[in-house]
Amino acid sequence: WSTISKERTERLQTARYAEVVSALRDINRAALNAETGQRGYFITLDRRYLAPYQAGREQIDPTLDRIRELIGEDATARQTELIDKIDALARAKFDEMATGVELLENGRLLDARRAILTDEGVETMERLDRAIAELEDIENETLAAYSADAARTNARVLPLLGALLVFLIIAMFAGARLVGRAARA
Repeated sequence: WSTISKERTERLQTARYAEVVSALRDINRAALNAETGQRGYFITLDRRYLAPYQAGREQIDPTLDRIRELIGEDATARQTELIDKIDALARAKFDEMATGVELLENGRLLDARRAILTDEGVETMERLDRAIAELEDIENETLAAYSADAARTNARVLPLLGALLVFLIIAMFAGARLVGRAARA
């Protein structure tokens, strides 16, 4: 029963891990796509280039909510801290991009250029990448721990099955002897 329980827990943890990592990558992808759209708009002043920016902006909140839900109450203090950090950095990145887009929409190209070319956006994105990578590492370690626990439990099954088989063979032999004795008596 323990083996089945451990394997079930490992399967659930693997599915959760995949969802968390996918959501983390969605946040990164949303920020990168939004930045691409913002810069495309800056270069061309064609509003069509804002589509990835707007899509990323719409995607970020539901994705952050999904990560919080997936990690849930079992989150360690560090995971909670990282989720909050990712949330703050993602919002800061989108706020920085929104400022650039707003300046462009108001015809303030030089101000938009200065805002876009500061290191603020790059530094925010680098810190966001590091926080996402650290949370992914924690998720990898958690999954590895569940897998190792399931493997340890599985390693006990084979010796137990072997002992059961030996016991059954001894019981069958003893039963056969008793039947033989009873037949002779």
